[in-house]
Amino acid sequence: MESLLRDVRHAVVSLSRAKGFAAAAIATLALGSGAAVAVFAIVNAVLLKPPSYRDPSRVVLLWASPPDGSRTWLSFPELDDLSHDAAALSSVAGLMDLRMNLTDSANPEELQLVAASGTLFRLLGVNAALGRTFDDEDDRVGADLVILLGDSFWRRRFGADPSVVGRSIELDGRSYRVAGVLPSGFTVLPPSSVFPASVDAWVPLKPHLPTRQRDARFLHALRASHPAVRLPTRSMT
Repeated sequence: MESLLRDVRHAVVSLSRAKGFAAAAIATLALGSGAAVAVFAIVNAVLLKPPSYRDPSRVVLLWASPPDGSRTWLSFPELDDLSHDAAALSSVAGLMDLRMNLTDSANPEELQLVAASGTLFRLLGVNAALGRTFDDEDDRVGADLVILLGDSFWRRRFGADPSVVGRSIELDGRSYRVAGVLPSGFTVLPPSSVFPASVDAWVPLKPHLPTRQRDARFLHALRASHPAVRLPTRSMT
């Protein structure tokens, strides 16, 4: 132990005399460690840890394809066209990330939410751990506002209290009834770099759409069927 302490003191003194080298070494170690952790997190989520829903091999991301061959997200009218007209698709769901403020307590906080079609949980084959998921009846303009809590958020904010189901909470000054709590570990792998990897809660899509213009493309879309379908933007405009 004495030898170890002597070596540590010697190292500290040596590094203090070469501050530039010490800073560069520490920064290199920090960057290397951070990169390794990030890569492992991606490999673990995508390859080692299977998604927490039924038959993930059937779930794919849909893009619109403009004439130049690039990829872009979908507008709500395009998503609506697919859900009604594309017989090849057994189920289609739209996703949109948003942030809202929990305002009904002495400790307000900003939450990361995802607004999703009422078909999403049926598409994925996911049931609520408590209560129920939302459905097409909830996903319409004028419906009573409901919310699904993520397991981690439910445990952190509500102490894993099962009686929260059926109660109301306030987001951005509006009242939402808690329909259920999702299973531990449930996640939808981020379909793009701008989609949140961690979600506190989920709400129905249609009551939260910022616009329904056909040229406003902001929705990620998932489908469950094969084969893959390429969506030419020209046919949907």
